[in-house]
Amino acid sequence: MRFTIKAKLGIAFGLILLLLGGAGALAVSSLGQSNDRMQAFAARPFAQVQRVLRFDTMAFEAVRIFARALLDPSTQGREKLVAEFKAHDAKFQSLLKEYTDLVPPDERARVQSLRDDWAKLNESATKGMDLAILNGNNTASAIASGEQSAAFDTVMARIEDLKARPALSDEDRTLVAAIEVKMVRLRGDIFREVVITDDELLARMAGDFSESRKALGRDVARLVEAGRAAGFTDAVGPLMATVKAWEIPAEKVFTLGLANTDAKAMRYYVGSFTDARKAVTEDVAKLRAYEEAVAQGFVRDTQSTYESTRSILVAVVSGAVVLGLAMALWMAVSISRGLSKAVSAAQSVAAGDLTKDVVPTGRDEVTDLLRAIQAMNAKLRDVVGQVVSAATNVSAGSQELSASAEQLSQGSTEQAASTEEASASMEEMAANVKQNADNAGQTETIARQSAKDAEASGVAVGRAVEAMQTIAQKITIVQEIARQT
Repeated sequence: MRFTIKAKLGIAFGLILLLLGGAGALAVSSLGQSNDRMQAFAARPFAQVQRVLRFDTMAFEAVRIFARALLDPSTQGREKLVAEFKAHDAKFQSLLKEYTDLVPPDERARVQSLRDDWAKLNESATKGMDLAILNGNNTASAIASGEQSAAFDTVMARIEDLKARPALSDEDRTLVAAIEVKMVRLRGDIFREVVITDDELLARMAGDFSESRKALGRDVARLVEAGRAAGFTDAVGPLMATVKAWEIPAEKVFTLGLANTDAKAMRYYVGSFTDARKAVTEDVAKLRAYEEAVAQGFVRDTQSTYESTRSILVAVVSGAVVLGLAMALWMAVSISRGLSKAVSAAQSVAAGDLTKDVVPTGRDEVTDLLRAIQAMNAKLRDVVGQVVSAATNVSAGSQELSASAEQLSQGSTEQAASTEEASASMEEMAANVKQNADNAGQTETIARQSAKDAEASGVAVGRAVEAMQTIAQKITIVQEIARQT
């Protein structure tokens, strides 16, 4: 089978390209798998961790809304915050449903604890905010500072008017002073009722306030009777009316204070609501730990895939590099050896040594060149042999020509002798002349043969010159191939 340089180059580059193509395909496949893992990571673990973090944020947001509802002084502001909390609860339930839908069915039991604890938090917040929306303390404080204070000031003005009456007896003045003291005490009880949050204390104060009001009513009734007897009913009547007018806002304040709605709402806030919020925070922490563990699993799998792919790619690329170097070295050595043989043979021919044979080995173009050089060398030896043979023939013809000349010289000598003896015998001279004619014919024949041999020698020399030119051309080609290599 012929194994040319073209085939070697094709196989070498084919193997290298095949390895590099395999490495590229593996890299693309690995990138695809990494992309799929990243998509899966973003779709589940990452999204789940984000949702769990939002759970935690929303739990603290619920605390903030509840706290603002307790601190907002206006009923309208509290109603707005109640509506905001309901919307917040709807968002939490929607987020919880999204999270639950992404959790495998066999793992959804761990979400139920969060759902239950949030329901407790929502229940506590709803009850507390239903109380907070009544805004009892602020309303009571507003009534105490506004309507009640104005009614109290009116009562005190009437008392001062009575105290200025000269017809008032000492006993009546003592009764008016007692009414004034009771009014001041009752007003203080009203303001204390606004700020006290203990239900038992409020109940006791409500009882005391009721008794004090009854005592005040009795004193006012006695004063009215005294006024009728002493003739200052015109001053006592308005006092009784103003006291009754004052009792209306005072009763409102005590009713709101006794309801103690803000304190009860605060109890929900610091009690069951806070406990539920802590439970929700713990549930969220557990879910976050679980989801972070799942995310870390994705990260570890991705890292493992990356490391294995990297090892394979390094091995494939290293194999391609080693194979490329080996093939390059193999082809360089084989071509260099063949060209070295060709250059050595050409130099021997150039030096005139045609005895060295070139032994071609291989099945490539360099081997073809060596075979051509060996054939040229053999042809040159044949041509040179023919030239030597022609030269030998020329030498033999020259020797024959020399012998003929000697014979001619001998014949001339004999003719001179015969001339001297011509007078003795004409027949002998005639015979000698005939002999000379024969010798001349032989000389002519030898000369013609020498001319033919010389012509053949010229043709052989011409062929030798053409062969030398061919050798020179081939040597030039070989040198050019060696130079390009």
